[in-house]
Amino acid sequence: MRIESLRTAIAVAAVYGILKFVFYWVLVFISLPFIFVTLGLFLIVINAFLLFVTDKLIQDFEIDGCLTTIIVSVVISLCDMVFRWIFPGI
Repeated sequence: MRIESLRTAIAVAAVYGILKFVFYWVLVFISLPFIFVTLGLFLIVINAFLLFVTDKLIQDFEIDGCLTTIIVSVVISLCDMVFRWIFPGI
């Protein structure tokens, strides 16, 4: 994974946050059977897809490959789970 500057990192966070806010629940609803079958692990695939879209939208942000995308998606999912546990109302 490669991020050129602090400005790019902020842009990546903003674009990923907007994409997650707008499309996450739609993607969860569409893929609900897969989420039930995989006991929630398909949510990692949804996060990886949103990262892939973010990679394509921002020029100075580059993810090397599919494995890197999945690993970053797992880290994001774990952080999201911890933050939701610490701040349940958000």
